[in-house]
Amino acid sequence: MTLRLMLNMLSKDEESFVFEHAYIPEHMVDYVVPISKLEPFLISNYLCYFGKNQLVFIGHPLGIDFDERILEKTLKKAVEKFKPENVAVIAPKLPPTGEATVESDKYFLLDLSSFKIDKKLRNTLARASKDLVVEIPIGSWQGMPSSLRKSGEITEEHHKLVQELLKMRSTYERTKYIFENIGAYTSSSPTAAVLDARDKNRNLAAFNVIDFSRDYAFYMFNFISRENYVPGASDLLFNELIKIAREKGKKYINMGLGINEGIRKFKEKWGGRPFLDYEFIAYSKV
Repeated sequence: MTLRLMLNMLSKDEESFVFEHAYIPEHMVDYVVPISKLEPFLISNYLCYFGKNQLVFIGHPLGIDFDERILEKTLKKAVEKFKPENVAVIAPKLPPTGEATVESDKYFLLDLSSFKIDKKLRNTLARASKDLVVEIPIGSWQGMPSSLRKSGEITEEHHKLVQELLKMRSTYERTKYIFENIGAYTSSSPTAAVLDARDKNRNLAAFNVIDFSRDYAFYMFNFISRENYVPGASDLLFNELIKIAREKGKKYINMGLGINEGIRKFKEKWGGRPFLDYEFIAYSKV
């Protein structure tokens, strides 16, 4: 089934509703569908994805406050509707499933209305900007700001940085699968963009994948080169995201999950604060 057909599982009004209320990456249909190859559905105020006997249920509601009882009822309705063999759920708090293994984390938020760059960050950006230029690959994003230079399409050069990270850090299989298939996402999404940080010899030092809903910018992925490492590359890219988000009138940046201490410290350095709980579980209905 093509991406176009899968997106049609949501009506135009439902697509608009999801876009207007999205506040976590998993609400971004153009991100989840190309990678997972699952079809999106809206059940009441909850988004879910189904296909290949697998249900992925997003328990962070759209347009209403979280209520554990409503979540439990809607998840039950989704399971009855699709009759999946396997179920995965993310939510601020998971309903009882009888399964013991749960992953937990927190999403980090940057409020753009109150954010100001401190002196230490300004110095870091000044040093990095002497060695690097931020570019956006041609075709990466339809809404590219005119201030950014254009470079080439996302290539094996980007995937090399992804593989460097996977070799250095153990990840869940689903995370590895997402990392290895981000090209399917960035090439098909009208709102996603790839930001490159390149040195004077055109070597790729780092790149980010970013995205946008009505009110939110999303710091989706960051990859840095160990071979062409330049201090401050990730800071330079994140600062560019802030500029773009403000230019586009966004109120917040969802900085993603804490993941580990190093990533949390980077997000806290930029003013990010935990704002939303994340729990994940996957189990079989067979």
